[in-house]
Amino acid sequence: MKKTLSLFVFALILFVSCKKSAHDDGGCERSVATMVGSYSLIKFESKVLGNYVDITSIAVPDTCQYDDKITLNADSTAYYTDLGLQCATPQSVTDGSWAVHNNKIDIHVGRYDIIGADVDYFNCNKLVLVYNYTTTTTSGTNTSTVRLTMTK
Repeated sequence: MKKTLSLFVFALILFVSCKKSAHDDGGCERSVATMVGSYSLIKFESKVLGNYVDITSIAVPDTCQYDDKITLNADSTAYYTDLGLQCATPQSVTDGSWAVHNNKIDIHVGRYDIIGADVDYFNCNKLVLVYNYTTTTTSGTNTSTVRLTMTK
Protein backbone atom coordinates (compact mmCIF):
# COMPACT_ATOMS: atom_id res chain seq x y z
CA MET A 1 0.00 0.00 0.00
CA LYS A 2 2.82 2.40 0.93
CA LYS A 3 4.61 1.56 -2.29
CA THR A 4 1.47 2.21 -4.37
CA LEU A 5 0.78 5.48 -2.56
CA SER A 6 4.40 6.60 -3.00
CA LEU A 7 4.26 5.76 -6.70
CA PHE A 8 0.98 7.71 -7.06
CA VAL A 9 2.42 10.78 -5.26
CA PHE A 10 5.58 10.64 -7.41
CA ALA A 11 3.48 10.43 -10.62
CA LEU A 12 1.28 13.31 -9.45
CA ILE A 13 4.30 15.52 -8.69
CA LEU A 14 5.83 14.66 -12.06
CA PHE A 15 2.56 15.48 -13.87
CA VAL A 16 2.10 18.81 -12.06
CA SER A 17 5.71 19.91 -12.57
CA CYS A 18 5.57 19.12 -16.30
CA LYS A 19 2.26 20.84 -16.90
CA LYS A 20 2.62 23.74 -19.33
CA SER A 21 1.65 27.23 -18.35
CA ALA A 22 -1.84 28.21 -19.45
CA HIS A 23 -0.40 31.32 -21.11
CA ASP A 24 2.47 31.31 -23.62
CA ASP A 25 4.30 34.64 -23.36
CA GLY A 26 6.58 34.05 -26.38
CA GLY A 27 9.71 33.43 -24.35
CA CYS A 28 11.69 36.48 -25.48
CA GLU A 29 13.06 38.94 -22.93
CA ARG A 30 11.21 42.27 -22.77
CA SER A 31 14.02 44.79 -23.12
CA VAL A 32 15.06 47.65 -25.37
CA ALA A 33 17.73 45.43 -26.94
CA THR A 34 15.28 42.69 -27.98
CA MET A 35 12.31 44.89 -28.89
CA VAL A 36 14.14 47.34 -31.19
CA GLY A 37 12.91 47.06 -34.77
CA SER A 38 10.24 48.05 -37.30
CA TYR A 39 6.74 46.66 -36.77
CA SER A 40 3.66 46.36 -38.97
CA LEU A 41 0.08 46.12 -37.73
CA ILE A 42 -1.39 42.65 -38.07
CA LYS A 43 -4.54 42.75 -35.97
CA PHE A 44 -6.51 45.09 -33.70
CA GLU A 45 -8.97 43.35 -31.37
CA SER A 46 -11.44 44.47 -28.71
CA LYS A 47 -12.54 42.42 -25.73
CA VAL A 48 -16.29 41.76 -25.88
CA LEU A 49 -17.97 39.60 -23.23
CA GLY A 50 -14.62 38.10 -22.25
CA ASN A 51 -13.46 37.22 -25.77
CA TYR A 52 -11.34 39.17 -28.25
CA VAL A 53 -13.06 40.15 -31.49
CA ASP A 54 -11.09 41.29 -34.56
CA ILE A 55 -12.02 44.93 -35.27
CA THR A 56 -9.06 45.80 -37.49
CA SER A 57 -11.23 46.98 -40.37
CA ILE A 58 -13.24 49.21 -37.99
CA ALA A 59 -10.38 50.57 -35.86
CA VAL A 60 -8.08 51.04 -38.86
CA PRO A 61 -10.50 51.67 -41.75
CA ASP A 62 -7.86 53.01 -44.14
CA THR A 63 -6.19 49.93 -45.65
CA CYS A 64 -3.33 52.22 -46.65
CA GLN A 65 -2.22 52.04 -42.98
CA TYR A 66 -1.72 48.25 -43.02
CA ASP A 67 1.73 48.48 -44.62
CA ASP A 68 2.95 51.36 -42.45
CA LYS A 69 5.77 50.81 -39.97
CA ILE A 70 6.38 51.77 -36.38
CA THR A 71 10.12 51.78 -35.73
CA LEU A 72 11.36 51.47 -32.15
CA ASN A 73 14.99 52.63 -31.91
CA ALA A 74 17.64 51.74 -29.32
CA ASP A 75 17.85 55.40 -28.21
CA SER A 76 14.14 55.32 -27.16
CA THR A 77 12.99 57.32 -30.20
CA ALA A 78 10.17 56.01 -32.35
CA TYR A 79 9.17 56.68 -35.94
CA TYR A 80 5.90 56.12 -37.78
CA THR A 81 6.37 55.79 -41.54
CA ASP A 82 3.67 55.75 -44.21
CA LEU A 83 5.04 53.07 -46.57
CA GLY A 84 3.82 51.26 -49.65
CA LEU A 85 0.25 52.33 -50.40
CA GLN A 86 0.26 56.03 -49.46
CA CYS A 87 -2.68 57.37 -47.48
CA ALA A 88 -4.55 60.44 -48.80
CA THR A 89 -2.86 62.49 -46.09
CA PRO A 90 0.44 60.66 -45.52
CA GLN A 91 1.57 60.73 -41.93
CA SER A 92 5.21 60.08 -41.21
CA VAL A 93 6.36 61.07 -37.73
CA THR A 94 9.96 61.17 -36.62
CA ASP A 95 9.69 62.64 -33.14
CA GLY A 96 8.05 59.82 -31.20
CA SER A 97 9.32 57.97 -28.16
CA TRP A 98 8.98 54.60 -26.49
CA ALA A 99 10.00 52.85 -23.29
CA VAL A 100 9.76 49.36 -21.88
CA HIS A 101 9.83 48.57 -18.16
CA ASN A 102 9.10 45.22 -16.56
CA ASN A 103 6.30 43.80 -18.70
CA LYS A 104 4.87 47.21 -19.74
CA ILE A 105 5.50 49.36 -22.80
CA ASP A 106 4.71 52.97 -23.74
CA ILE A 107 4.68 54.02 -27.41
CA HIS A 108 4.03 57.64 -28.42
CA VAL A 109 4.23 58.10 -32.18
CA GLY A 110 1.86 59.06 -34.97
CA ARG A 111 -1.57 57.53 -34.54
CA TYR A 112 -0.36 55.48 -31.57
CA ASP A 113 -0.38 56.80 -28.03
CA ILE A 114 -0.13 53.65 -25.97
CA ILE A 115 0.55 54.04 -22.26
CA GLY A 116 1.23 51.17 -19.87
CA ALA A 117 0.34 48.37 -22.26
CA ASP A 118 0.98 44.85 -21.05
CA VAL A 119 3.34 42.93 -23.31
CA ASP A 120 1.08 39.89 -23.57
CA TYR A 121 3.29 38.00 -26.03
CA PHE A 122 6.73 38.60 -27.53
CA ASN A 123 8.81 36.01 -29.37
CA CYS A 124 11.41 38.51 -30.67
CA ASN A 125 9.35 38.88 -33.87
CA LYS A 126 5.66 39.03 -32.98
CA LEU A 127 4.58 41.63 -30.41
CA VAL A 128 1.14 41.52 -28.77
CA LEU A 129 0.07 44.40 -26.52
CA VAL A 130 -3.01 44.55 -24.28
CA TYR A 131 -4.19 47.89 -22.96
CA ASN A 132 -7.22 50.04 -22.20
CA TYR A 133 -8.32 52.24 -25.09
CA THR A 134 -10.59 55.21 -24.44
CA THR A 135 -12.75 56.87 -27.08
CA THR A 136 -14.82 60.00 -26.63
CA THR A 137 -17.86 60.70 -28.77
CA THR A 138 -20.88 62.98 -28.49
CA SER A 139 -22.64 60.25 -26.51
CA GLY A 140 -19.86 59.96 -23.92
CA THR A 141 -16.62 58.24 -23.09
CA ASN A 142 -16.04 54.52 -23.56
CA THR A 143 -13.06 52.50 -22.36
CA SER A 144 -12.42 49.01 -23.66
CA THR A 145 -9.62 46.48 -23.44
CA VAL A 146 -7.86 46.04 -26.77
CA ARG A 147 -5.19 43.72 -28.08
CA LEU A 148 -2.80 44.99 -30.75
CA THR A 149 -0.72 42.48 -32.71
CA MET A 150 2.34 43.61 -34.70
CA THR A 151 5.24 41.80 -36.36
CA LYS A 152 8.78 42.82 -37.31
